[in-house]
Amino acid sequence: MDNFDYPAIGQRIKQLRKRKGLNQTELAQMLKKSLRTVQKYETGEIEVSIDVVNELAKHLDTTPTFILGYETCLL
Repeated sequence: MDNFDYPAIGQRIKQLRKRKGLNQTELAQMLKKSLRTVQKYETGEIEVSIDVVNELAKHLDTTPTFILGYETCLL
């Protein structure tokens, strides 16, 4: 996924995670990823694959398009 603002995506992931009352460890377990990977997603250090975006949307009760920044309203 090119031309995405990964720090902004990470901030949306963090915002959604906190809104759900989850810590990074809990989200990592849901995604079957390491804590460090979730931390890197949230800081924008690494690219989030479309598969992970879809999983995040499912677990965080939102849409992939919101996570990617195409929508501005939370569901």
